[in-house]
Amino acid sequence: PCTEPLPVNGCAARHPPAQDPFKTTKREGFISWDDYFMAIAFLSAERSKDPNRQVGACLVSQEGIILGV
Repeated sequence: PCTEPLPVNGCAARHPPAQDPFKTTKREGFISWDDYFMAIAFLSAERSKDPNRQVGACLVSQEGIILGV
């Protein structure tokens, strides 16, 4: 571990400054709700016992609440 108080011998590179935990920024890189619900439908199709018809569904209310899979 680096114990020097100043950035000497690459200590600053190994220990970046701490981020502000109260900083509010929009999260990036997440999928849309439609893609999320479609992925649940595809995943439920994977559990189908019939090898010829692998069908899945995800029933969602207008408020975005999953009603059934």
